[in-house]
Amino acid sequence: MGFAQMDRGGLEPKVPQTMASVGAIPIVVIAAVVFFGALEPNFLSADNMFNLMRQSSYLVLICIAQFLILLTGGIDLSVGSTVSLASVICALVMKALATIYPDAPGLAVAAGSAQGFWLGRPSDC
Repeated sequence: MGFAQMDRGGLEPKVPQTMASVGAIPIVVIAAVVFFGALEPNFLSADNMFNLMRQSSYLVLICIAQFLILLTGGIDLSVGSTVSLASVICALVMKALATIYPDAPGLAVAAGSAQGFWLGRPSDC
């Protein structure tokens, strides 16, 4: 009797149809929200949700851009390094030149744009 013909004795995976179609991540996120909402009453407050959206807004923009790249059949692995470079430059400039140059995020955008231009150029240049 081959492996494919063996009786597994009821060991077949019992995955609900909804979990098989949407995956496990949305279910885990919903379970975590319910768990932490029950554990801490301020977790689901409007102030906390606003703070969460404000802090993750740049990640949402990056995810949307990466999604569009993947949707068109491309792949871009340099997104993380570009965001890291821009963040570090912005933090260093704001720390060193906060009083002299209050528009330090402009340097971060310029550095990220320069790196994106350099990494996105055609390879035959």
